[in-house]
Amino acid sequence: GINAEYMGRRRWVFQKMMQALLFLGLAAAAVAIPVPSKSQIDQMSRPLTQFMHFGMCTFTGCQWNLAVSSPELFNPTDLDTDQWVKAAKLWGAQEICLTTHHVGGFALWPTSTTNYSIASSPYKNGTGDIVREFVDSCRKFGVNPCFYIIPGFDISESQRNLEPSVYMDHRLTMLTELLSNYGPISRIWFDNYMLGPQYQPNGSFPAGFPLPAWDTIVGHVLRTSPTTNMIPGPHGCLVNAENGGGTYPLWHSNHGPNGYYCDLSQSPDGVFAVAESDTSIFNVPGTDAWFWRPGPIMSAQQMWEMYLTKVGTGATLIYNVPPDKTGQIPQDMVVQLALFGKRLEQTFNSPVAAMQGYATAPCASFSYVLGLPSPQSAFDLVVAEEDLTNGQLIWAYSVEVQVAGTAVWQNLTGIHGLSVGLRVIDALPAQVSNIAAVRWRCLQSADPTLNVTLKHFAVFLDAGPQQ
Repeated sequence: GINAEYMGRRRWVFQKMMQALLFLGLAAAAVAIPVPSKSQIDQMSRPLTQFMHFGMCTFTGCQWNLAVSSPELFNPTDLDTDQWVKAAKLWGAQEICLTTHHVGGFALWPTSTTNYSIASSPYKNGTGDIVREFVDSCRKFGVNPCFYIIPGFDISESQRNLEPSVYMDHRLTMLTELLSNYGPISRIWFDNYMLGPQYQPNGSFPAGFPLPAWDTIVGHVLRTSPTTNMIPGPHGCLVNAENGGGTYPLWHSNHGPNGYYCDLSQSPDGVFAVAESDTSIFNVPGTDAWFWRPGPIMSAQQMWEMYLTKVGTGATLIYNVPPDKTGQIPQDMVVQLALFGKRLEQTFNSPVAAMQGYATAPCASFSYVLGLPSPQSAFDLVVAEEDLTNGQLIWAYSVEVQVAGTAVWQNLTGIHGLSVGLRVIDALPAQVSNIAAVRWRCLQSADPTLNVTLKHFAVFLDAGPQQ
């Protein structure tokens, strides 16, 4: 993550900017509510990403390869990147993020910066380029490609005792190759875990990932590929990193630029951040793994519960499903992904009742009534999505039901009741029926002078486990 000194300097700069604006008498309302950029809105339109941890650790059994292993070990016997993308589409992922370069330094493309890459492996006799195969498969099936890279941690480069300027030049060259040779790339996923100066070449990246180095890398990406999001990075941050939990309420309003973890306080005094939650198919109780290894995986039921916990509280989700030594995602994973995806499709493609179009009004008067087809129409999921174009405004809400044959509105139990943001899914403790209508009301807004807007409000019946 980013160190406290770095974040403090960023916040100090931001505060000085705000003071200057107020001194000049400029309107502060637009500043008070952080507003997403077009690229952030675009990223949030793809809330589901499949993580693909594939590299040297796949073949050595490690999770963090803190020693340089021979490139001869990297030899997938039946690699099929089409299969990766087909598996991602089974559960609705719109983006796939490949670990192009993990901590050991082994690169999945023939980079010009080092011999520690696929070019020195037996794969296709050293002529292969898995990044190329991956991107081609993504484009073939209409899924956005994303690249994971860890700029400040490279064991192989560290052992070469490079000068800091050479090390940095290699980072920038790698990014240039990835962002220039494979067509448009939707996102770079910067892993910013800084494990200490003993892992860094000549102190070029001491503990905390210093501000000048980070600014250099971010600036290089912005110049090389302006439409590429960096999340984690200046466009977003992580919540509930690497576990199955969720964060609620979830506010997009406190992201210091380039922070690794989201600041979860509610006061809108930061920069808008896409909030992402990451976890792995191996993250069942008692285990934590990202590269393939034999062992238990999440069931489709556990995936469903994870979805409600993470996506259902407003985060985007990046879900790790790694290939094994063959270069394909194991069939037991594919089966569970298919069952999970079928449940998502059967549930959310068939609303019991749904709002048509957008609804907007000041919070104090915002009330939207959703009529049900008949009193016998049962539901157990309530979904609301806020239009975030003007920032996250809704701070509290209620959901009420009108019992059939009465004029009385009753509050539903099991409602989250605070943030809406990108999406909130209220999973009710039991099915609700004998209802004539459902009403959504805004109770509190970040700025009462601005209209709040719902882009989606609907009720669903969970289709249940699939066969």
